[in-house]
Amino acid sequence: MPALVQALDPLGTGDRRLLLDALDELLDVPLSPAVHRAVLPDARTSDQQYLEAGILYAASRVSPAAVFRMVRPLGHELWLHIRDEAVTPLLAELLPRVTTNGLGGVPGLRISLYRRHIELYLVDSDARVLLSGVTYRQWADTLSAFSTCGDVPLWGQWKHPHPLTDTERAASRREHVAAAAVSSALLRRISLFTTVPRIVHSPFALGACGVDWSEGPSTSEIAGVLMNPVCGLPNGLADACLVTDRYLTLKAATGSPSVLLSGPDLPALDLAPTRQQMSRLRAS
Repeated sequence: MPALVQALDPLGTGDRRLLLDALDELLDVPLSPAVHRAVLPDARTSDQQYLEAGILYAASRVSPAAVFRMVRPLGHELWLHIRDEAVTPLLAELLPRVTTNGLGGVPGLRISLYRRHIELYLVDSDARVLLSGVTYRQWADTLSAFSTCGDVPLWGQWKHPHPLTDTERAASRREHVAAAAVSSALLRRISLFTTVPRIVHSPFALGACGVDWSEGPSTSEIAGVLMNPVCGLPNGLADACLVTDRYLTLKAATGSPSVLLSGPDLPALDLAPTRQQMSRLRAS
């Protein structure tokens, strides 16, 4: 409760009245950015979005089971509470490394160890995510996992982190900037899902970001929350329509990607290019 009071304190009388109307379902239009930030702040920078998107993608690769116990979103950072059994697998997926298949993990990610948490941050950036309650023992287990897999770690010692390597620099953060914004927002709302959703993005879907999950709430239930004027996705997602029997599309405002949702009541989401799109790509 004190945190809620502190977050709402900067709001003026007019914004508070609009917020109450929205909570009472008397208002069905997007609230001002100030109100949205006070209720559920989203990442403020593209680097922060990129880091959070990488964490969500890594979590979806760890296990279809629940990974996060709790999320505490702030504008300048994000606190994550990880289930004990998921800490080592998640870190192993996140940390940048050279594998037989190329670069793995999140390029530019480094760590700082503290007594009660681990800080994940990006080199040459203010972006950071904090993993609460992670112990030195769990970090040692992560290092042991790397020592047996044969991958070459790129982060160096946590007390003396490596600068950005050429391999990491070559991995562009701009490839899926729009999808990173959506993935970051979904991570901050991960408690909507009973399992970690699979994030699918494709240049063939006009910048769309696909979200696929196999258990828990239906597609329409998730869509309703993501379009909620109080706690929904940022950037004014304006409308929802069932394009096919495969997914539900949230149409986005200008500059934002459309979001394709496919829950347990719909087939698994597939954004693979069609034969016609592949032919168009080869010709370009």
